[in-house]
Amino acid sequence: APAASNGHVVSHGGRLHVGSAKPHEADGAACMPGPKPAHPGGLRQLEPELPSVLAVEPLPATNLIIATDPEEPPPRVVNPPGPFTDEELLPAGLYEEVVSFGVSTIQSVERACRGGQHAWRAAKALRPASRTYTEEQALNSPARGGFTYSKHEDGLWHVIQPSSFPHDPPDTDLDIVQFEELAERHGLRDHQLRSWIKHGMPGAREMPIFAQLAASHVGALKFAETYVELSKKDGDAEYVTKGFSFPDIWPCVVDPMNVVMQKGKGRVTIDKTMHISGDPELPSYNLCIDLPVHEAGRRYALVRMWQYGRAAAILGTSVALTPQIQVLEFSMDLEAFFRKHGKQRKYLYQSGRLVFDGFGHDRRVNFGERDAPDHTGRASNA
Repeated sequence: APAASNGHVVSHGGRLHVGSAKPHEADGAACMPGPKPAHPGGLRQLEPELPSVLAVEPLPATNLIIATDPEEPPPRVVNPPGPFTDEELLPAGLYEEVVSFGVSTIQSVERACRGGQHAWRAAKALRPASRTYTEEQALNSPARGGFTYSKHEDGLWHVIQPSSFPHDPPDTDLDIVQFEELAERHGLRDHQLRSWIKHGMPGAREMPIFAQLAASHVGALKFAETYVELSKKDGDAEYVTKGFSFPDIWPCVVDPMNVVMQKGKGRVTIDKTMHISGDPELPSYNLCIDLPVHEAGRRYALVRMWQYGRAAAILGTSVALTPQIQVLEFSMDLEAFFRKHGKQRKYLYQSGRLVFDGFGHDRRVNFGERDAPDHTGRASNA
């Protein structure tokens, strides 16, 4: 018992009220928390239910298809500036500076791959310092005005035009025509999603145009072989472009990449939250995404196990009451599900890449974008 103010010990018959806010006090029992309410389908509810209850109970509802309006693709640029040569597009010295950054970053990954217990420490010391360039620092004045550029086979830089179906669709694994036919046949009311499937998934609409170069996180160096293997897999699947000494899109934002190990299996992640510049005018991708505002009423919720279990019990009861109905349980995991979705070309500058084989850009939805689970979750529902 605690000491009283007069130095004597307070005693109340040796009772100890475990769980009370005042376990040692005489009135401790009055401060005991009441029983917690049992949530429907929680662990406290895992007990046999009457078939008569399950027979009339509706299925748990989550992630219902929502009704949205169509969304037109961004307008095409009329009378774009250019095309430009390297010298016309880039300020003096910038090309060499960016190429040097890429060489140093690749050397750090190569050093990590050579093995040894402390190889990653040596590789970390080789990483160049991250840097950012405003639009004014990244482009000569004739090329500015909110444009990004890609280098074509003619060796010149051309303004990037937004992707738009059917004449200039995004790079995607989805069969746009078949998806739209099925959506029309089944009355899919999420017309915004249907627009995104046709024209490309959106990026961070409020993100300004600037350039960023960021080397890999330490996790990518600690698991360098996994990093190289999975990055090569992305390239072989043609989700990304690769092998350029200077980015093939400019200006572009190259975010730091990492490797996360889960149960012995590696996953490449892209850190699109880290604020490299520290300048509020040059934010990271995820700092430009406000989910409660941008995805209001359209958030994707993970299905809880109690919901699944309750639904299975309800359907199982239906089978017992209606023999002609069969209910089968199965599981399915779609490999690289995010990566099946093509990105709106206007926003590809937000997904620059720098891995073991040079610069490139990512054409697909990234694992690391704050809005990706909601967007692809709606596609999964569809």
